[in-house]
Amino acid sequence: SKVVTGIPSGYECVVSEPSLPTAPTGYTFSSPSFDPADATVSIVKGQTVSVTTQNTLTRDTGSLRILKSLTNNDDATVQSSFLVDYNCGVGFADQVSVAPGSPATVPGIPTGSTCTVTEVSPTPVAGFTWSTPSYTPSSVDIDKDAVVDITVGNSITRDRGSLELSKTLSGGPAGYSGPFAVDFVCTIDGGSDRSGSRALDAGESVEVTGIPSGYECVVSETVPTAPVGYSFADPTFVPSNATVTIVKGQTVSVTTQNTLSRDTGSLKVVKSLSNVDGAGVPSTFGIDYECRIDSTVTKSGSVDVAPGTTGQTVTGVPTGSTCTITEQALTPISGFTWAAVSYDPQSVEVTAKGETFTVQAANSITRDRGHLRISKTLSGTPSGYEPTFDVNYVCTYEGADDITGSATVAAGDSVVVTEEGIPTGYECTVTEGALPALPLNYGWSTPSYSNNQETLPGNVVTIVDDLAVVQDEQEPVDQMATVIVANSATFTPPAGGSGALSVTKTLSGGPDGFAPAFQISYLCSDSAGSVSGAVSVFPGSTVTVDGIPNGYSCSVTEDDLSGAPEGYEWAAPQISGSPTSAIANNATVSVTVANSLTGGPIDVNVPEAGTVVPETPVDPDGPVTVSVPESATLPSSIPAGGVFYAMSRGVPGWLLLLLTVSAATALGAIFRRRVTNPR
Repeated sequence: SKVVTGIPSGYECVVSEPSLPTAPTGYTFSSPSFDPADATVSIVKGQTVSVTTQNTLTRDTGSLRILKSLTNNDDATVQSSFLVDYNCGVGFADQVSVAPGSPATVPGIPTGSTCTVTEVSPTPVAGFTWSTPSYTPSSVDIDKDAVVDITVGNSITRDRGSLELSKTLSGGPAGYSGPFAVDFVCTIDGGSDRSGSRALDAGESVEVTGIPSGYECVVSETVPTAPVGYSFADPTFVPSNATVTIVKGQTVSVTTQNTLSRDTGSLKVVKSLSNVDGAGVPSTFGIDYECRIDSTVTKSGSVDVAPGTTGQTVTGVPTGSTCTITEQALTPISGFTWAAVSYDPQSVEVTAKGETFTVQAANSITRDRGHLRISKTLSGTPSGYEPTFDVNYVCTYEGADDITGSATVAAGDSVVVTEEGIPTGYECTVTEGALPALPLNYGWSTPSYSNNQETLPGNVVTIVDDLAVVQDEQEPVDQMATVIVANSATFTPPAGGSGALSVTKTLSGGPDGFAPAFQISYLCSDSAGSVSGAVSVFPGSTVTVDGIPNGYSCSVTEDDLSGAPEGYEWAAPQISGSPTSAIANNATVSVTVANSLTGGPIDVNVPEAGTVVPETPVDPDGPVTVSVPESATLPSSIPAGGVFYAMSRGVPGWLLLLLTVSAATALGAIFRRRVTNPR
């Protein structure tokens, strides 16, 4: 304090402090105060009156405002306010509660203080994670009377994991890998679904990230169109229910497994057997099969198939395969012959999945069969005598039915009996039936038998194969079982002696090479008796009938003539020497039968300018004698096969006559006509 002396009493003194000194750093002087309060006193004699000036230095302060920011994009259910510790130095540290949009201000913090804040860890929220809080700025310095801000930033996010989708494929054609559309749907109560689809090839995996933890994901697949000839099985999954729960920070996997199986059908192998002769055949037959697609064998093997059953079915044959069967070699059965196997069909294509395609092998086995040939020889009979003989046969085999029959055979000829054949091993006995009548004065000798097997008796043979294959021979050798029946006749001259009748045949006209046999009947007789018969004579030959008794006269007739060759007509036969004179002194009398064929119609073309005019009225059905005008230019010779047209004049009722030449002669010949256009 200071004393100011010498101030007259009664003076009123007012004290003030007009300026203050510079305050210390961080401090500020407040306005001074006085005692007395009005800083006024009156001077009293001999006294000291006092005025006290009171100064106050106050600490400079500022304020700390703590703000809260929150990022909650996943809509977590979070607390409404957050506790934040602040530290601005000794004595200035505490805790405040802040909320987004509602900051907390801490006043009175000495200037120069450095403040930091630390957030108390928020309350955990299941399924979510709080990020590390951020502080902006990380610290602040307090300025006088200033409010400085620190923002405490938080974010809370849904805990997330990943879903890995993997694809495997087994089977299928080389080089096929997809792609496959794999779908997923992830759900949680109260939350939005998460779904999607990914295209994966076999062997690939793809990761779907950012799926909130706790979500349950179900994976499914729509299989694509399978490659031709294949089918997809229903997909399987690992885990088997194709369901996983997303775990924070982890990758959970679902593997979709696909299997491509080859489309297959079935091959049914059927066996049929014809065994009418009851051969002792095996109960089953081995049949090989081979199925191919192009040059690749897709299925092969063999099956044993019983005839007459539904067959054997081979399953698992890839579609598109062509399957061919081949029957294994058949076991020979003595006395029987297997026919070549036939197939219906032998090959078949398996065209459709799940269907059965049938092939069939057919066999027939028959008793080995041969034939019985009966040959006839004849000697001692007169020329022209050509009878037929009846022969009988009985064929036997132990335990089997007999085979019997009869046949007719001509001299010098053979007959083969039973067209269907006789089983080999049968023993056949041949006997001759009643012998035919012989010409007069002839008698039969006892027939004799022989065979080509050189066995006795000669009329018994064993049936064998008709043909035998002989080594080094190009052609099979005839070994048909043959019995030769030999007949002979003996002539006994009549008591009065006998002569003969000779019959000669001539033929004129007709086409080259036409020379049939003609049947000529004869009757030789006298008052005591007669001899008759028939002979077969070829043109240009003579047949002699011996044993005609002396005194007999013979007459000859010709049987009806067979059809003439096309384009020819038979003329009436001309018989000379019949009846003959009576045979005398064992002589031979002769008859000639002459036949002629007239040429068939020979047609010619006549120009239209030429007309053929009958010289006289004619019978419409008879021959016409015509003259041909020069304008007709008829050729001098008439070729066969032409057509001769002529206008009819003098034959009432006919407009056009087709005249055909009856012989290739000069002009003016006799024509026969055919009506082609009656009117």
